[in-house]
Amino acid sequence: NGERVIDKAFGMANREEGIPNRTDTIFGIGSTPIDFTFVGILMLAQQEKLVTIQNIQNSDAGYFKIRVADLLSKSRRRSITRPRQIAMSLAKELTSHSLPEIGDAFGGRDHTTVLHACRRIKALRETDLRVSEDYKNLLRTLTA
Repeated sequence: NGERVIDKAFGMANREEGIPNRTDTIFGIGSTPIDFTFVGILMLAQQEKLVTIQNIQNSDAGYFKIRVADLLSKSRRRSITRPRQIAMSLAKELTSHSLPEIGDAFGGRDHTTVLHACRRIKALRETDLRVSEDYKNLLRTLTA
């Protein structure tokens, strides 16, 4: 039932007991009746757009014109490691995956490698305009 999905999503325990309908405010429609089934469908569609590690890897590889297989490889060439580090950092920021899960998704790397990548990219974003622009462009692409 669409109403049940909405109730869960917006924390409305019992609409019949006079608890305000916060979706009125959220959707900016005042006293207009809401088709809760439609809103539920919209929310489910939005969930399908959630950023995944695979989406991040594909976007990153396309942006840097490398293969996803390169991101997963053991290569230590800077032309591969920098995009890999950016992708790992984006994965930490945009997903709820743990560091070990992100490491596993990037060719079985250790969680400390992911942590190093995140710290390295954070530092480079403050000093290297190119890394900062690349990161922002990928972030914008993934969250659009």
